[in-house]
Amino acid sequence: MFHNLIYFSIDSTTLLRFLVIVAITLLAVWKDIKSYKIPNYLVLGGLMVSILLLIYTFATGGSLITYVVAGVLTFMVLVPVYLMHGIGAGDVKLLTVIGLLSGVDAMIRIIALSFLCAGLTGIVLIVSGAGGRRQIMLPNGTSARFHTMHFSISIFVAEMLTYGILVAGGC
Repeated sequence: MFHNLIYFSIDSTTLLRFLVIVAITLLAVWKDIKSYKIPNYLVLGGLMVSILLLIYTFATGGSLITYVVAGVLTFMVLVPVYLMHGIGAGDVKLLTVIGLLSGVDAMIRIIALSFLCAGLTGIVLIVSGAGGRRQIMLPNGTSARFHTMHFSISIFVAEMLTYGILVAGGC
């Protein structure tokens, strides 16, 4: 009765991509919570792994287009959000690497769900009065206090939802 719900087919490269995405994002969440930064060495490590997986995909006759397009489009879409101070540079770089690892279809879901999760979290933090506050120095020499949140957590939740949906759908 339940065998069709539990059984799904996944190749080893897709599983490896998923595990790399989870590992990089969990490390990013940990670093983000500790220091409000996603370190470049973490993103660079993820980029190197994604390039190796792209080379393997190409060498085994797979198509690179969906992965490269996902990485490039993710970067192009998120840079304006970064420039408007919507997310941090580390979040843009992390999502770009995730795009190179996940492909266009999954990346669209991950970006949409990340912003949805962040929006819902922001509403809860504002309404409850909870959440982090940081003192930030402004260019004119004054300072201001801002509500902050770790967008990397929303990215992780979005990944879990996205890959849960894909697995449930048998992809």
